[in-house]
Amino acid sequence: MGGRLWVHYTWMSSHITLKILHRLTAVSLAANLISSVGSGLSFGFLDTLSHDPPSFVSLDVQSIMKCICLRPFGRSVINKGLLHSDFLVKHGTLRLLLEALMLLDAFIRAINHSYCSRNQMLLSWESLKQEIQNEVRTSLPDPQVLLTLLSSLSSHSRAHKLCLKRTADSENFPKHSSNGRKKLKTDIVNEDTDIIVSGISSELDSALPGDSERGLGAFTADQSDNGKDHMNVIAEIWGLHQCSMRGIELKDMETCFLSKLLDALKIYLRTMANMLEGSFDFFVNLLSNPLSLPTNLQRSLLSLIMEYIGWSHRSDIPIRAPPLMYKHLQAFINLLIFSPIGDLRNQAFDLARASMLSTGAFDRNLREIGAWFLFLPGYGGDKSSAEVVVSFLCDAVSTIGNNLFKYWDLVRCRIYHLEGFKDVSPDFSPLIICVLQKCLRLLNSESGTFTLPEKSMISLYVCNTLRYLLQTQVDAGLLSALIDLVLSEGLEDCGSMADDSKYFFCEWRPLKNLLLFARSISHQQPFKLFSTYTKAMQADSSFVSTLTEVKGIIRSRHGGGLAGITEAFSSSIICTTPDEILRNFPLVITISQNLLGVPLSLLSSIFFLEHTLLAGVSKLWPEMFIPGLEMVVSMIHREDRKEMICSNDFDSSEFASVAFSFFLEQAPFHVLFPAIISIDGQYLLEPLKIQDLLLAKLSEWKTDYFISSLRHVLFWIHQIQSSYRIKPLVELEQLSEICFSLIEHMLAQLLVLKTGSDSSTNVGPPLPTQVIKEVAETIFCHPAVIVSLECPLGCSGELTKEIFGDDMENFLHSSSQRVHKMDHHVLNILTKTSYSLLSLCNGQTSAPDIDDSVKKQPAKAFKALIQRLFVELRKRFDLCIGSEDWMPIFPTVYALHALIRFICPFELLELVHWMFSRVDLNDLAVRNSCKFSALSVVFCIAGCAFRMLSSYLEQSFSKRIAYNLFWEMEEENFDVQLFEKIYCKVFNIATRFELDSADLCLLKAVDFVFKLKYVQDRNLLPLSLVMSRVIISTPLEMLSHCIHRTSIRRAKLLFLLTEMSPLHLSVFGHVFSGVLNNDMLLNGNTMEKTCNYALSDDEFVMLLPTALSYLNSVFRKFGKQHYKRFRSIPSFYSRILLNGFLNWKSYVSGDIFQLECGEFLPSSFEELLNLVSGSFLGKAIKMLRYYFSLSGDSIKMKKRLKLFDSICPFSVMHDGLLDCDVSELDSYSFNQSLNFINRVVAKISFCRVLLFLEDNYFQSLPKEADGDLKEIPSEKGSNREHLSRMQFMNILVNTWQLIVKKFPSSSGESGKENSTDCLRLFKYLEVFILRSVVELTTEMRDVLVQLQSIPFLEQFTRLSLLHRFEDPTTLKMLRCTLTLLSKGKFSPVLVLQLLLAHSQFAPAIHSVSKSSGCPAVGAFLRPVSSILRSLVIHCTDQTEIDDKNNLDATEQYAKQLEVIKLLRLLIRSEAHQCRVDSVKDIGINSRELLFLLLSSYGATLSETDLEIYNLMLEIESFDGLGSGNIGEMDYLWGSAALKIRKEQALEQDMSSNTMTDIEAVEERRRSQFRENLPIDPSLCLKTVLYFPYDRTACDGPLSSGKLPPDTFEDMLEAHSPNVVNIQRYDPVFILRFSIHSLSVGHIEPAEFAGLGLLAVAFVSISSPDHNIRKLGYETLGRFKNALEKCQKRKDVMRLRLLLTYMQNGIEEPWQRIPSVVAIFAAETSFILLDPSNDHYSTISKLLTHSSRVNMKCIPFFHDFFWSSSVNFKTERLWILRLSYAGLNLDDDAHIYIRNSIFEILLSFYASPLSDTDSKELILQMVKKSVKLHKMARHLVEHCGLISWLSSVVSFFSERLCLGKRSSFSTQLIVAIEVVSDVISSRNNIEWLQKYALEQLMELSSHLYKLLGSGIKLIKEDVALVNSILKILVSTLKISQKRKMYQPHFTLSIEGLFQTYQAVNVYSNTRSSPSAGFGLKAILMSTPPADIFDMNREKLSKFLLWAISTALQSDSTQMLQPKEFHSSFPNFIRGRAI
Repeated sequence: MGGRLWVHYTWMSSHITLKILHRLTAVSLAANLISSVGSGLSFGFLDTLSHDPPSFVSLDVQSIMKCICLRPFGRSVINKGLLHSDFLVKHGTLRLLLEALMLLDAFIRAINHSYCSRNQMLLSWESLKQEIQNEVRTSLPDPQVLLTLLSSLSSHSRAHKLCLKRTADSENFPKHSSNGRKKLKTDIVNEDTDIIVSGISSELDSALPGDSERGLGAFTADQSDNGKDHMNVIAEIWGLHQCSMRGIELKDMETCFLSKLLDALKIYLRTMANMLEGSFDFFVNLLSNPLSLPTNLQRSLLSLIMEYIGWSHRSDIPIRAPPLMYKHLQAFINLLIFSPIGDLRNQAFDLARASMLSTGAFDRNLREIGAWFLFLPGYGGDKSSAEVVVSFLCDAVSTIGNNLFKYWDLVRCRIYHLEGFKDVSPDFSPLIICVLQKCLRLLNSESGTFTLPEKSMISLYVCNTLRYLLQTQVDAGLLSALIDLVLSEGLEDCGSMADDSKYFFCEWRPLKNLLLFARSISHQQPFKLFSTYTKAMQADSSFVSTLTEVKGIIRSRHGGGLAGITEAFSSSIICTTPDEILRNFPLVITISQNLLGVPLSLLSSIFFLEHTLLAGVSKLWPEMFIPGLEMVVSMIHREDRKEMICSNDFDSSEFASVAFSFFLEQAPFHVLFPAIISIDGQYLLEPLKIQDLLLAKLSEWKTDYFISSLRHVLFWIHQIQSSYRIKPLVELEQLSEICFSLIEHMLAQLLVLKTGSDSSTNVGPPLPTQVIKEVAETIFCHPAVIVSLECPLGCSGELTKEIFGDDMENFLHSSSQRVHKMDHHVLNILTKTSYSLLSLCNGQTSAPDIDDSVKKQPAKAFKALIQRLFVELRKRFDLCIGSEDWMPIFPTVYALHALIRFICPFELLELVHWMFSRVDLNDLAVRNSCKFSALSVVFCIAGCAFRMLSSYLEQSFSKRIAYNLFWEMEEENFDVQLFEKIYCKVFNIATRFELDSADLCLLKAVDFVFKLKYVQDRNLLPLSLVMSRVIISTPLEMLSHCIHRTSIRRAKLLFLLTEMSPLHLSVFGHVFSGVLNNDMLLNGNTMEKTCNYALSDDEFVMLLPTALSYLNSVFRKFGKQHYKRFRSIPSFYSRILLNGFLNWKSYVSGDIFQLECGEFLPSSFEELLNLVSGSFLGKAIKMLRYYFSLSGDSIKMKKRLKLFDSICPFSVMHDGLLDCDVSELDSYSFNQSLNFINRVVAKISFCRVLLFLEDNYFQSLPKEADGDLKEIPSEKGSNREHLSRMQFMNILVNTWQLIVKKFPSSSGESGKENSTDCLRLFKYLEVFILRSVVELTTEMRDVLVQLQSIPFLEQFTRLSLLHRFEDPTTLKMLRCTLTLLSKGKFSPVLVLQLLLAHSQFAPAIHSVSKSSGCPAVGAFLRPVSSILRSLVIHCTDQTEIDDKNNLDATEQYAKQLEVIKLLRLLIRSEAHQCRVDSVKDIGINSRELLFLLLSSYGATLSETDLEIYNLMLEIESFDGLGSGNIGEMDYLWGSAALKIRKEQALEQDMSSNTMTDIEAVEERRRSQFRENLPIDPSLCLKTVLYFPYDRTACDGPLSSGKLPPDTFEDMLEAHSPNVVNIQRYDPVFILRFSIHSLSVGHIEPAEFAGLGLLAVAFVSISSPDHNIRKLGYETLGRFKNALEKCQKRKDVMRLRLLLTYMQNGIEEPWQRIPSVVAIFAAETSFILLDPSNDHYSTISKLLTHSSRVNMKCIPFFHDFFWSSSVNFKTERLWILRLSYAGLNLDDDAHIYIRNSIFEILLSFYASPLSDTDSKELILQMVKKSVKLHKMARHLVEHCGLISWLSSVVSFFSERLCLGKRSSFSTQLIVAIEVVSDVISSRNNIEWLQKYALEQLMELSSHLYKLLGSGIKLIKEDVALVNSILKILVSTLKISQKRKMYQPHFTLSIEGLFQTYQAVNVYSNTRSSPSAGFGLKAILMSTPPADIFDMNREKLSKFLLWAISTALQSDSTQMLQPKEFHSSFPNFIRGRAI
């Protein structure tokens, strides 16, 4: 990378210097240069490294450092430039510095991202960063120089401040004097004192624009003529466009200089923060008067301060905030209030929040800080005077910061005296107490410092803020009591609390209002929501006079004196009572509007304090209120909002409405929401409009206030609930609907994080995870939610007996109807919040990983809420049992059910157990008593608990962990005894009282245990054993209970029970056989009831799954000896089923065969197939298969055909097998679609049973068995049988036709999720039908190949091409079918013509675009410098996969591949049948087809390209074209061929007589070739390094090749033998391309070599394939001829020497040369083109002095490996890479063995001379060599490889255990992989067993110690652990074969336990093989004698793990699919019965 970067650097220098040298200085040139390099620079080299960072001296790092630290522009040069008197030099120097800093910043950020994204060791990366920073410090200027330049900005701030003092504002309108104002703490500032930081000068060297003194670099008047030229130069320096410079003066560029200076300091802070330590006060003092600074300076300065304190939007807490930052709060608040620019206000808000946070008072509640800014005068809108309030707040914050502990002690002391709050920790700051005390002292003060309006303003601000904080607390009880206490003490002398607030003085009125508000909350008394204002009010003549006077002034004058009028008007409003404002509200609001809306913030504060004031406006002024409200609502969704028009018509109601609507539009959400809530119903507008208004206001709110807004709405919901309990009103319900809609809107933002959520909904940006945690805690703990659960609102309704019936869904539905609508909303809120939290924790969100505390705290709050619900449920349950009135329990039961997904099932079972204890079951008439109602409730909860346990097991391991967040239920904590108690209790009730609800509860319990048995999780296996024992212990009475009065529910229960208990299954079989044989009585006392069951046919069918399981168990147990005895069962069922199937549609549509999927959705074709196979209908078909298989030929074919005709009569052949109206399919629900598909699949399977005898055979049932079963004749069937089979094939295709026409698109795109699921099911049905067609074609192949016309095949072909051409699966099935019939009489010509004529044929071929490689322009100018540098060694074994280039997995690629394979099959089939002489005979334009294929060709080794290339050769061979067509296109491919074809066509049309000269035509052709050359040198490099030695080239006609596989299975599994993951060229085509291009002279020899084509030719002559070597030699021969024609250039001469050198070493024709020699020659071909290469001179000398290559050694190995030159390390790495790349085949191994290469390498590895890179390369060479048999044997037997590996493993294990570098782990992994490869060879194992077992034992001992060390590497790498275990197992296996007297490899008891501990880490996942390997290793070890002396607890854990692992392995084998039964869990999942 370094070389490329500096080449680019040099090129830019030469290009730019000539252009702008006369205009810019060298400094400006260097800045442009760095900018150009940085903009195109990539830091990819950081990502390619696997572990350690690059060293500081590495080439890549140094290349970047040379750009950052330019030697010609050192520290002193830049310092001089920045302090230069010429401002152009200053600008240029600063640009240079800024560009260098930006490049440094990008580099540091890339380093941070690199190690953070890979979670690597921090120390090594930090060390690299430190070295970079140290280097930068010595090269770049000290930031103090920049601070010196900024001192002018500080001087300007002081000068402007003094100017403001001299020019006091003198308004002509009278106003209050403020001369006696008291100085607050923050006002005491010495203006004459400046802050000196590390020698920063404070002299007025320069000034900003507007100063009288000359600024930095400012020009005098006589220089103004050149100002325009200077502006152009500055614009060019900073890269500004000239058009953007219009209207900008030179002084503005001085501001730009200071802004860029601040940006440079910001990067200094980001990259080297400690260099500016202590400069915070200096920066903040620049903001002493921020509004006087230009905007860009404000922005840069605020960004700099944000960077200084370390503020990040990902966290609300700055990491480097100075401890005294709160002293600068006022500057940030001034910007926050008065700045007109939004992003500046946002930055000021963050800095003000950080300032308040620095006090330390808000650590417990960061959200409180924002509340202190909400009610500042002018915040968020108006710009009225706010100095007094801001000063008051800043003084209070400063007091808290200075006396934090004092005020916390004061808070704790006050809380201690409050009753009921002594142990409660406050979640608010002590600033509240401080502000209240200061406010009371200020109001009581009579000094005259503050005027009455100022006191009132402060009082109003304080009370509104505290009132808002009270409303946004989760539980405001403590805060309200504390405020009550403080205000009661402060207001005791101000009159009785009973007095109305209007009799108070204006400054005390807000405090008394706050006191009453806090007292109502602390006493839990709901206050009045609705207004009580009436029209009978007395007028205040003074206020009316003021309004009249202001109105007159406004009418008489405009523009001047408005500030004084506004201030006086605001003072009058704040000193007036709310009644007076209300009485004159139209005039007040109109005047406010005419004063430009300035007093509106004051009105908002008054409306918030008096929340019923807006309701009063709606009552007193409806003519203004309603139009104004309608106007603002109508503007919500309008983008073109019109400006409000001011008017002097103060008496007009129209303009009053306009002004009022403006007020509503400006009012924030926190003001408007409580005001609207207080409006009465008769004046309330339509609720939807009000809702839209509030939603619009809410969407304008910042994310910072999201939690506060949520709590605000919940507070008012709680107030509405409290008022509703006192007096239910419809208006309250309407208001609650509005509130809940707001909550729903806010919670919708939580779901944005969920993957796959609908992003179209306008719910705002996704919220941070910390916000989600706070939302959950707020909702789970808020009184509005708690009260709704503990005391739900009543709902009327009558109870009927049907409610407590056996239908649980009816019970829950009845419960939901008896829940109040408000409580419904609360439950919805709880459910959505819990679901969001669960999604956040189980990986279903786009949020990053979150800390456990974020998960656990909300979960803890939720559990506390659930415990409250449990207590309430117990209380109501007892109450209902005593009163026999069950109405009160419905809301609580429904609430429990709504939240049941998030409640631990065993907590529910404990509740169920308690409920059972409260019900007396001794009363036999339980069904007629209230106890039946109680049992219904109990069974409902128990059933839900069991269902939750079943769902828990169906989840993946990671999702089960997420459930544990709420449940805290680990697998080992399952309460088995509790489960057993409840199971037995439910069983007794079910068998005693015959309750269906009890049966359902039993079914869910057994279903849970059944799924537990089949879950492949080792941790669950012990639990499965214990739980299975509970079910197996079920009394046999359960069988009688299930068989008697059989129902679908009991039949399913019976099936599950018998599947788990062989005893129950055996007894069932005995009973069932007795029923069938009329044996009515059972001997013994096992069952008291007689078995004289009069079962109907439907009841027998319900028992079919269990009967089928019994048959399966019998045949597995006894084999074929007892077929005759059990033949009665399938015979009996055949009578029922065959009679029923005669009326197929009505019979299979019955309830018995209905399939309910439940929560399980098939995600693949195999899952659907298992589901329908395990369904009731699928098992019925299997029973019939048993019947036909056992009956043999006793069932005549005539009878079978008759059954087939009855099911599929010929008259309905065109209607297919659907049995329904096709037009109705798209309206089916998911369950309807699933049942429809189940019936179709069953019908197809049944028809196959009838028509194809081979389908009836089972693996366990041979065709002949002891003479009982007669052999079924194998001769051909009758003609009628053949016709029926053909009819069935036609029916299948017709059925498929109906489906594809109904669903023309195979993509299944739909907007509805249910529709998408249904379309996926129908897609699976299509696959099933197509597979059936192919399978049956295979069985009928012998007959079909004799037919010239196959109707179903023609129809199949047309439909596939017409409707499913985009579907690769359908095309593959069509190809399989055609392949099966390719040797028959059926002609594929029609199919071929249809395919080629398809409109999408050409686009399908072109569907996957391929990169054309290197860009055409300049492709020859930048040759590749080296091949070996591109070697990626860490990916050699597991070939490198590039996701962008690996297209094999894409659907487009699959479609393209199938189309090409189909085309090739058709052409080969036609040629194979020898029906045509060429493709012309069938009407195909071979040239056009060849061009289409060539333009789609990529020349790579991908399967598609190989198919295209072979197809092109076959077409040319068949058509007799040779290679003419490809040659005509000059072997160009892809887009290059397409482009040339277009150009040739265009030239042919335009040049009739122009291009007649042959030479000109050839020259044009050569030019086109060179312009469109598609060669990519990087792919040539990969082709050389990873040459496909298994590639072969055919030298004969391809038409004689074999056709594709014959069998269906082979075709489905067929794949290319050359599966390539690395994208590389096909050498066969590239060599032919090279031969052609050299022959016609289109490429010069030097260009040919530079592209890598010569390297490919050299490597190709090392190929084992004779034909590829021929092509390679021919290419080299053509290249040599081309060299002879060239001039005697130096590079050409060197290449000629290389060819001669190689040619002289070749002794035989077409000789295969060693790979290492070939790669050396390929590498040399690049080196000779680059004289700057390190090895150029050495190789040139070799070629000059040596005449021939030595084929028996590695060139330069000893010279480079033992080099002592300056570049010895580079030379050694180069020769190691060459040796690695050259070891590919067994023939190459001879060179390495003969020259003792590995003996040298292994000895050098352990020497002190070996470095890390060399060691890694040597290990990789060893790893590659052991895959070659000869090399592996040599290393093991003659090089002591095992001992060497043992020392390597021992060394690195010790280093890793000590916590050394991570690079050691890489080498250790490679070493273990080498050992694993060595022992995988049988020859190596035998040799080790005889001669070197001790070495292997020593190595295994080291590995065993490593396994038990518990280091991080072992804990994280499962594959590594498996490799170690395999090695241990192999060592133990070899050791066991030794004689007794020889040493053996054994493990101690502690060793066995450590092995178990190491393996147990990986056994949590389902398919981890580590447990199996570990158990095998333990069992193969000799049992130690002291095993019984082991610690009992350890031994218990160890044995439990061993047994569980063994059972898991056994169950995995048992679950392998068999032909005679399906997987049982699929039947259960399908809810088949």
